[in-house]
Amino acid sequence: MVGDDEITGLAIYDGLNKILPHRSTQSMFFWHKLGRPFASMLEAADFPISLQISFLTFVYARVVGMMGPLESDGPASYMTFDGSPVELSWATPGDFRPRDCNTCRQVRFAIEPIDPRTGRLLRGLEVLRYLTSPKGGLGLVKCDKGVLDWSMITERFLYSGTDADDTSKRFFVGKRDSCPDGDFLR
Repeated sequence: MVGDDEITGLAIYDGLNKILPHRSTQSMFFWHKLGRPFASMLEAADFPISLQISFLTFVYARVVGMMGPLESDGPASYMTFDGSPVELSWATPGDFRPRDCNTCRQVRFAIEPIDPRTGRLLRGLEVLRYLTSPKGGLGLVKCDKGVLDWSMITERFLYSGTDADDTSKRFFVGKRDSCPDGDFLR
């Protein structure tokens, strides 16, 4: 069990905290930092319960492990004002009205993947390949042929002429749109 004794009022998040296996201190820290607001956004967007469970499990199983170490001598992420390597956001239709409960909202996140053991940046393209694979995507990530082409071109440009292990250049993994129809879109 994750063992978070704090009850947040987010039924799916609180329920998952009771049944998910405990992992490293690093993973638990980032699960609470990322999982709680992500759960709140999914609930507010009125995602079906089964999808909230699937998306939160994906974040727990795949994303929090790429948030870097708790203590690091390396540079903080540039993604957010507090240095966190993840950004959550909404995507709402142009005709969105705040009181309209039937409006379809997408919940998005972007990450700057960091190795939790070393604090070194992970290559964005390798992370994208993993997260869009059947194993890495847990069957939730929908990635049509050719969608990663832009990533390959960008990474080739950013890393041309550098050592294959050099991760000193920053390249974050782009947004993931989680849709009420059940797919993570790439």
